[in-house]
Order: sequence, then structure tokens, then C-alpha cells
Amino acid sequence: MSLGAALIGLGRLDEGETAVLESLSTFGDLGDAEAVADGLTWLARLAVERGDDYRAARLHLGGMAIRAREGLPERPSRAVTPMLEAAIGRLDPSKIAGLRAEATAVDVAAALRLATAPG
Repeated sequence: MSLGAALIGLGRLDEGETAVLESLSTFGDLGDAEAVADGLTWLARLAVERGDDYRAARLHLGGMAIRAREGLPERPSRAVTPMLEAAIGRLDPSKIAGLRAEATAVDVAAALRLATAPG
């Protein structure tokens, strides 16, 4: 996960995505909800970098839902959180409402499907 996050931060998006998806699969198999939520957050940042605010919001809200359901603390980031909140803010409110409703069903088992679903 750390390698993927670093690669995304360096702008090596395809390599970063591959690394995060691989680790997301592993952490999902292990049932590590916190690592899975982290993976969704990094993929959300990647989506912002690629200009896909809808996908970014979908992934970010899914990760937040996992954290809420599992009683995990939010992991604020000075760089990532504002970027993701800005992406959400650029969307139509009705789309945001739909994404928030969809996010309530995201759990560890569904996270990899969400992460690999087309935008």
C-alpha cells in the first residue's frame, strides 16, 4: 500500500494503481478494514489526478463508510482530504446523495469490486 501511495504521489499513476489494487486484494483477504479503507482513499486520489471526480467521490465515500461501520478513526491528510472534498463539491448534489446511499453498502468484501468497477 505504501509503495502504491508513494507512486501515486510521484505521479506514476499506472504503477501506483497496480500496487494499491494488489495490496487491496491482499488486505481484503485478510479482512483488514483499515488498510482496505486506506486503499480506497489512495485510489480516490488517483481518480482526482485523472480528472474523474465522480469515481473519486465514490471511492472516498466507500472508504469512509468502511471506517464508520468498523469504528475506525478517520485518517485526515493535509493534502488528500481537501482534494477529495473538493472533488465531491464539484458534483451535482443529486449525484452526491446517490453516492452516499451507495457507500452505506460498501464493506471489506465489496471494496475490491468498487475499486475495480468502471467509473
